Amino acid sequence: MNIVIQALQQPFNYVIIVLGIVAFWGYISTSGELGKLNKEMDDNAKKSRGRKEYSKGGVKYAPSVDDWEDTLNFLESFNKIKAKYSMWGQMVPIFPLLGLLGTVIGLMMQLGQGIGTDGQLDAMALSMTTTFCGLVVSIILKVFDALVVGKAINSRQLYFDAYESNYHMVIDKKTVEESND
Repeated sequence: MNIVIQALQQPFNYVIIVLGIVAFWGYISTSGELGKLNKEMDDNAKKSRGRKEYSKGGVKYAPSVDDWEDTLNFLESFNKIKAKYSMWGQMVPIFPLLGLLGTVIGLMMQLGQGIGTDGQLDAMALSMTTTFCGLVVSIILKVFDALVVGKAINSRQLYFDAYESNYHMVIDKKTVEESND
């Protein structure tokens, strides 16, 4: 607990913590946008169920052009969300680097102090607590990313990949059937 109190006494750590809060907010915002997209897609699927033909197993015989256009619009929105997600993901490695920067600054301050002085202890506290803060913020963001946002992004990406594959398979099958006629 003492290390946390020391960490909060260092102004450099405020930078790390504030940037961590901003990145966490970015992940939450991205997750919210993905949730809205998922709801729109579910609502669209519910509305269009009555006009599509399904086999006994619940698989569509052939996606229509309208279905594909709707899905392309959703895919475009998803790609925008994924770009934001990627941007926030690029921030995660910054935090250990900021901690390392604080460590180097603290070590440089130690070199300028006399041995056993209070200034040397303050510099040592700066060097250790910034590393601690950088690592803790990075770990929290990475865990949240892996368990929440990244999981949802990957799941939706698999949906779009499977839809596109099925669509092209049906189109290829229709093309072969039409050429045989």
